[in-house]
Amino acid sequence: MVDAAQQTTKVIDVAKPIASSTVETISSSDPTVIAGTAGALFVAYLLVPPIWSVITSNLRGYKGTIKTCFDANYLVFVCMH
Repeated sequence: MVDAAQQTTKVIDVAKPIASSTVETISSSDPTVIAGTAGALFVAYLLVPPIWSVITSNLRGYKGTIKTCFDANYLVFVCMH
């Protein structure tokens, strides 16, 4: 239990400079840059899931359109002949 608490403290110590640097960068940026970045992230949020779905379905290959009972009949037919 103590080990987990020490590891959590180490993670927080590492994350603090990153978080404060990020907040400083955002707060010192031009509002139009912030708005543009937010808009781009929103568009990416909307577009990535359908694009990823198309990519993964193409990588998956043939999904099959024949019902299971037809598959079984086909296999029996092929094995018998």
